[in-house]
Amino acid sequence: MDARTIKHVTEIPLDEIIDEIKTIPIVKTRNKGQYINIPCSFDIETSSFYQNGEKKAIMYLWTFDINGCTCHGRTWDEFYLLLVQLIERLELSDKRHLVIYVHNLGYEFQFMQYLFEWESVFARKARKPMKAVTCGIEFRDSLVLSGYSLSKVAENLHSHKIKKLVGDLDYDLVRHSETSLTEKELQYAYNDVIILEYYIQEEIERNGDISKIPLTQTGYTRRYVKVRCYNRDDSNAYVHFRDLMQSMTIEPEEYVSLKRAFMGGFTHANAFNVMRVHNSVDSVDFSSSYPAVMLTEMFPMAKGYHLDNIKSEKQYQNLCESNCLIFDIEINNLEQINFADSPLSASKCFELDPKNTVYNNGRIVYAAHLITTLTNVDFEYFWKFYKCEKYRIWNVWCYPKSYLPTPFISAMLDLFKDKTELKGIPEKEVEYMHSKQLLNSMYGMSVTDIAPDNVKFNNGWTTEKCDIVKEINAYNSQKQRFLFYPWGVFITAYARRNLFTGIYNAGSDYIYADTDSVKMINYEQHLDYIKAYNENIIEKTKDAMNFHNIPYEYATPRDTKGQKHYLGVWEHDAKYSQFKTLGAKRYLCLEDGKYKLTVSGVDKKLGAQYIVDYAKEKNTSPFDVFNEDLIIPQGKGGRKILTYIDEPIDGEITDYLGNTAHYHEESCVHMEDGEYTFNIAESYVTYLAGLEESEET
Repeated sequence: MDARTIKHVTEIPLDEIIDEIKTIPIVKTRNKGQYINIPCSFDIETSSFYQNGEKKAIMYLWTFDINGCTCHGRTWDEFYLLLVQLIERLELSDKRHLVIYVHNLGYEFQFMQYLFEWESVFARKARKPMKAVTCGIEFRDSLVLSGYSLSKVAENLHSHKIKKLVGDLDYDLVRHSETSLTEKELQYAYNDVIILEYYIQEEIERNGDISKIPLTQTGYTRRYVKVRCYNRDDSNAYVHFRDLMQSMTIEPEEYVSLKRAFMGGFTHANAFNVMRVHNSVDSVDFSSSYPAVMLTEMFPMAKGYHLDNIKSEKQYQNLCESNCLIFDIEINNLEQINFADSPLSASKCFELDPKNTVYNNGRIVYAAHLITTLTNVDFEYFWKFYKCEKYRIWNVWCYPKSYLPTPFISAMLDLFKDKTELKGIPEKEVEYMHSKQLLNSMYGMSVTDIAPDNVKFNNGWTTEKCDIVKEINAYNSQKQRFLFYPWGVFITAYARRNLFTGIYNAGSDYIYADTDSVKMINYEQHLDYIKAYNENIIEKTKDAMNFHNIPYEYATPRDTKGQKHYLGVWEHDAKYSQFKTLGAKRYLCLEDGKYKLTVSGVDKKLGAQYIVDYAKEKNTSPFDVFNEDLIIPQGKGGRKILTYIDEPIDGEITDYLGNTAHYHEESCVHMEDGEYTFNIAESYVTYLAGLEESEET
């Protein structure tokens, strides 16, 4: 650990720091803005408590690092005065900025939101600012930039060795601004901002200067792919790609259909196998599922055209031969015929009679009448699981299809190659992580909403519906656009189709699925399917590589052991001695003698340990206590409950040492441990009970 000298803000040699900073060249941007090219980081420590039955929270310590000098303060007034000095002496303004990084800015912002006059706040979601600017001070969120926890950020540092300290600060103890803090407690807080300082310094070095660091991790991918697609060394290729992208525009009403058709990854459990302990369960997953479909499948590669309806199955099949389709579909008396699972989510139906619908944990088993929007890819596997009395297709958008552009694919393959070849090489860990992050973000940037709601902060958070016409026109007119929104819609559709081939094949042996993986029993009985599927995807890969005129070897890089890696093949991931699921994102397994828990909102290690300990206390198996009646108590599962308080709080508080002090916060966020209950929706319980009865009869 970098154990720096502990200094109160009043003790730091500010004159020396300012003089040193002024020797560093100012970074100028294209819009004539300027940035101070140094790393800065900020963090706060808080106490949450109840007073007269009301939730309260106060800041009792802040730490700040500027260009390698770390200091602390105990009040917001001290921090405010520090910023005032920096603004004045560094001559900060709307044209000259000092960037201060905060890991999870939304938390600190809740305390600071009324302390400053904010010139601008950028956020995609309320209470989740990515950037907030006041008087030349630009707070940025390092969590959305890195995509990792602070401890993981420390592990991934390239040229600095430091670890996140754990356990040196007991958050259950109430502290205030006058609470005496030990050197160990202060070093714990110092350590966090030092990690951030090191991280931002490495980002400055990697990017060239601080102005070139994007807001988010996806920003790196956008930059990388954009440069590859708009190849300035080849003017013909540049013009060709530009003309292609400018020809592929979207109509506002088309966007509405596309957004309705978009669905993410499928996560569900076979209702027949829920709440049962299964022995000898195998898990298989796809190798790089999303990159694989980007390479091997056909996507919308021209502006869409509209049809009012499709009148016959023959017309539909003819259209599908050369087009990707999106359409509204009205279905009467939809009935599930393959009970391995239920593909259609009720939330994706914009017309549905709940009184005449049977649900399987949010998915449709039977519906007397519904209207939804599908892609032709979803429609392809849809009828392997359902039948109906009749259906009608209308509001059809047709897109002439082909492979994704070669520069786009080439960029993706290079990232896959780097990820494969660099894995396991100690001195290349940073490069490996970077290529892995970029590859993972290829899908994320493809499904980014192009007309999101407007999230604003103006002395409070508001969300307004965007002007779709305005946003779509802006999207269409982008001069160097390298993405087409329909691509993202079909990427997930193809990935779901591939997953459902595995679910369909596994049948009653299928237990659980999540995005790109299937867990099943009797694995050996399904090896023929897996082999045939893998052979098919390899052939599709060869066809795609031939189309792009790229050597096949680029799609099959070798790792450090000389082993070839393929995109999109089924791979054996794990073998569980025992496995039990309670539904989506809720399962417990025994692997290599260790219990492993996956429950959304529960810490994997803490939650598993509690279940093991609780079962031991009850003298039974962890799988017996893992049921719908289980409650993981406060502090045992890592679940945190945040309560946002937007009104001023004021009063007296006594700390754990017995010292009383006055407190005041303009706003705050109360955080406490929360319990986790495994209660199951009543409709799902009813459905499961019905299945049990049908099995008995």
